[in-house]
Amino acid sequence: MPKRILTILNYYHPHLSGLSEHARRIAEGLVRGGRQVTVLTGRHDPGLPKEELLHGVRVVRADPWFFLHKGYVSGELFSLFQELSPAADLLHLRLPMLEGGPLAMAASSQMPVVASYHCDVTAQHSGNAVDLAAVAAVRFSARLCLRRADRITVTSVDYAASSPVLGGFESKWTVIHPPDDAPAFRPRVAAPAGAPRVGFLGRFAAEKGLDILLDAIPQVLRQVPGAHFVLAGNHTSVAGGSEYRRLKTRIDAAGAALEIPGVIPAAALSDFYRSLDVFVLPSVDSYEAFGIVQVEAMKAGVPVVATNRPGVRVPLTLTGNGILVPPGDAAALAGAIAQILSAGERFTPERVAATAWRVFPAGQPVEQTLACYASAMREKAGRR
Repeated sequence: MPKRILTILNYYHPHLSGLSEHARRIAEGLVRGGRQVTVLTGRHDPGLPKEELLHGVRVVRADPWFFLHKGYVSGELFSLFQELSPAADLLHLRLPMLEGGPLAMAASSQMPVVASYHCDVTAQHSGNAVDLAAVAAVRFSARLCLRRADRITVTSVDYAASSPVLGGFESKWTVIHPPDDAPAFRPRVAAPAGAPRVGFLGRFAAEKGLDILLDAIPQVLRQVPGAHFVLAGNHTSVAGGSEYRRLKTRIDAAGAALEIPGVIPAAALSDFYRSLDVFVLPSVDSYEAFGIVQVEAMKAGVPVVATNRPGVRVPLTLTGNGILVPPGDAAALAGAIAQILSAGERFTPERVAATAWRVFPAGQPVEQTLACYASAMREKAGRR
């Protein structure tokens, strides 16, 4: 079992995204279990220190040369890798990352390598040559990394089987659901009082489908007068660009029915989820591979409406704690929200929470990650 792990990814805390939070929770869990974890990442904000210790995790940041698509290009990432990798027992690369392939190939032939494939990169601007070239480069780099990896973690077979990048590497797949922040949550025991509340939590990024949710709001209000919508999360500094400005007209049109509180502090997450009657994840493309916020909402006793996309549908498929709708269909989204708000005893808080905790046990992702590391080390030893 490795004692010293070097993890590399584009963005880490305090950057907030599903990928960066996944990496943070695993890294901190490994540290609590006695491992030494170094995270090599980008200094996406020049105000961040080059190196610091965060909850026991050593974080080393490389300065980017320039930002491209949702990532960046950094020469310093490679020099820091050369400095840090000799002290590691195992290399864990988190994809997508433009540098993933070259870094994997630069690792010592004796180094066990685990690659976590979080999501497919897709072009955000149709017909933009630079955007298309960046996507092609990231996908090529990912496959280079996956060929070198001893084990590959995926968030679900459902998503992995749909990926144009992961095909051909099935023998290396290990399914590990993303870790959540729910261990300290208090499941609600009754629906909150007052107007029905519909919530979303996430970055205001194009893949989240917030335009579809905003189009659904007036349709929900016609069926459930007085319903209140809360769209929480980072809407200012989003990798690849925030959708807030583009959606501002529709946001204003919702008036008093809509609240945008910004980032919810970790200590307030439980109360945020508990205040809701239904949680919504209307994601529309492959950047969304799972949606751990769904699981967190369920563990607080809140039913979910999510889109029927590979990976995104997995939490609802496994638990039955809500309704799946076609992606991009505002009318279907509105109908499902209204249906849950009028479902009565079908989605009781106790039943929703109990099912979610049973299907997604606390601590399991860290244990599975350690088992994956052990498998990678055995794989590497067997080839010597």
